[in-house]
Amino acid sequence: MTLRFLFCAALAVVLCACGDGATDTSPDAKTAPAPDALAADALGITIEVTPPGPELGDNEVIITLQDADGAAVLGAVVTVSAFMPAHGHGSPRPAVVEELGEGRYRASPVVLHMPGTWTLTVQATQGERTGERVWTWAIAG
Repeated sequence: MTLRFLFCAALAVVLCACGDGATDTSPDAKTAPAPDALAADALGITIEVTPPGPELGDNEVIITLQDADGAAVLGAVVTVSAFMPAHGHGSPRPAVVEELGEGRYRASPVVLHMPGTWTLTVQATQGERTGERVWTWAIAG
């Protein structure tokens, strides 16, 4: 094994340990379920990615937020960041997040400009409630 491989493997373990354990490593997954049980001060986060995959280039992410009772969360501050751990950089353009209503938010464009492994981190805050989810995808070239 090379030193670079060991470093990348260790970094992947650290990144996957962050968040609430909701890492989706399947390359074609477009959604991931919210955690089964949420604390009263937590937010459940699910996503849908267009195009399905996601793919190299511009993507759109629809984020759905729910509280511990399953109710839609309105008026949250949502951030979305794409990061390429092996290269140590993020996307060349930040995603703009807009509220759509009924607990749904759109982030676009989520630019995955290079093939390889990307992590997508979604953080949300509404009042005292917070949530964070991390997804990992392998993007083909």
